[in-house]
Amino acid sequence: MSPEEESNTKSKWKPLQYLAASGLVPLLSALHEPSYLPPLLYTLFVAVYLFHSLKPPEKAEKPVPPLWLCLHFCFLFTACGITACYLSRIISQTALVVMVVYFLTQALCFLFLRSCFPLRLWQAFLLMTISDPLMPLEGDFLAQAKAFDLDTLGRLVNLIMTAGAVAGLPLTVLAEPLKSLPVKSFPPAGKGSSFLRRIMLPALAALSVIVAPKVVALCTLGELYR
Repeated sequence: MSPEEESNTKSKWKPLQYLAASGLVPLLSALHEPSYLPPLLYTLFVAVYLFHSLKPPEKAEKPVPPLWLCLHFCFLFTACGITACYLSRIISQTALVVMVVYFLTQALCFLFLRSCFPLRLWQAFLLMTISDPLMPLEGDFLAQAKAFDLDTLGRLVNLIMTAGAVAGLPLTVLAEPLKSLPVKSFPPAGKGSSFLRRIMLPALAALSVIVAPKVVALCTLGELYR
C-alpha cells in the first residue's frame, strides 16, 4: 500500500471510529437509574451507518419505483418516530395517533425538501433537533436549562441523538435508492437572485419540516377531542 493510500485509509477510518464511540454514549443513559431508553435509537443508527459504510460496493440494482421508495421512507421514518415515543413511555392511544400523523407529515416534508435541495445527514439531525416533538414532553427541561448543569447537558445530548436518529435511520438505510430521486434546483440556475436561491428558499423548505407536522398534529388532536 502506497503512503497516499494509507493516508486515505486512515482519514476514512478516523471519523468512523469517533462515530462508533459516540454510539456507546446512549448505553450510559440506559444503564443509569432511572434508565432513559430513547437514545438507544441513536446506537442503532450508528450500527446501521457503520454497516453501510464498511460493506463492499454492490452491483447496480434496478431502480426502485419512486412511489414505492417514498412509501418505504415514510414507513421507516414513522416507525422510528413511534419507537422513540414508545421508549419515552408516551403510549396513550391519543398520543399514538397524533405522533403517527406528526411523523408521517414530517417524512413527507423531508421528501419534499430533498427533492428541492441536496440533504446531508448533519442537516437532517439539525432540523430534527429543532423540531423534536419529544422536547416539550420532557416536562421541566426548559426550566432546568436556565440552571445549566451536567444533568441538563446530558438530557439535551440524549434528545439530539434520539431526534436525529429518527431521520438518520431511514436516510441511511435508503441512501442508495434515494439517489435515484431527482434533486431539482429551484429556481433554476440563472433565474431569480442568488440570495433567493441559496438562502430564502432552502430556509422556507426547512421551515416546512419544522412547522407543518406540528400544525397537522394539532389539527388532528382537535378533531379527536371534538
